[in-house]
Formats: sequence, structure tokens, C-alpha cells
Amino acid sequence: MALVACPECGTEVSSSAAACPHCAFPLRSPRDVAPLDHGARPPAPVVSGAAALDVTRQITGRLALVAVLFPSGVIWEAPPVILASLAVLGSCIPIWRKAKRGLVGGAETHVQAQVDSRLAEVQEHLGRKLSDIEQRQIDRLADLEERIDFTERLLVKRREEHLP
Repeated sequence: MALVACPECGTEVSSSAAACPHCAFPLRSPRDVAPLDHGARPPAPVVSGAAALDVTRQITGRLALVAVLFPSGVIWEAPPVILASLAVLGSCIPIWRKAKRGLVGGAETHVQAQVDSRLAEVQEHLGRKLSDIEQRQIDRLADLEERIDFTERLLVKRREEHLP
């Protein structure tokens, strides 16, 4: 921080000051004040290769089932509602098989653990942001109190000058 001369009264003032402490002349506009730092976005979760392969298998299996059921419905001249129902049923079969093997419960606990860890990260991030905001507000209040004290001293000085 360098010292610069106030354009109004000539007093040396810090270059980071918003206003001159001697005459309260504004040195920076409100637009010049740095905006709040919102921090970097947390990184996106990484999907493991096994999970991506599992999703690919599920999508491929569903498409294959629909590819088999759709032409058979067309051959039977089924209405589109029946064809859509067959496609939905084909999508539910892999879920039913996983539930039968007991894999759905394990996946839910894994997902719940991921959600809990992500929630803890977000809460920690928000706690840091909140403490930063509180500190900025405390600093701003201290600055405003200093300006009020200065203004009161200036008013007293001006009254004393104008009184006989």
C-alpha cells in the first residue's frame, strides 16, 4: 500500500482507503471495491470405471430388450401404448434382477454414504463462506464506526470555529 495525496485536503492517505480520514473525501467509487470471493466450485465427483461399465451394460441391455420387443409388438399390430409398456417393462427387469440378488440395498447404502460425504463437504464450504462474510461485515462496521467518529469530530471542530 502506498500513500497518496487526498485531492481535497492534500493529506497523505493509504491507496487502499475508500475515503480520506481527514476530510471524508471519497477516494474510490463503490464499483472499485472488490466483489466478494465466492471461492472455487468444488470438483465434480469422479465416476469409477466399474460404475460407468455397469451403466453402459444396463443401457445396452434395455436397448436390446426394446429392440426385441418392439418388432414383436409391431408384428402383433399392438398400439403404441402397449409398445411403450413393453419398453418400460424391459427397463424394470434389470432392476428386479438386482433386487433379487440383493444388490440394490448395498447400492443404496453406498449412495447414502456418498450423499452424506458430499453434504458434509458442502456444509464445511458454506461454513467457511459464512465466516468470511461475517469477518467482512465486522471490518465494514469498524470502518463505518471510524467514519462516524471522524464526522463527529469534524462537526465539533466546525462548530467551535463558528462560535464566538
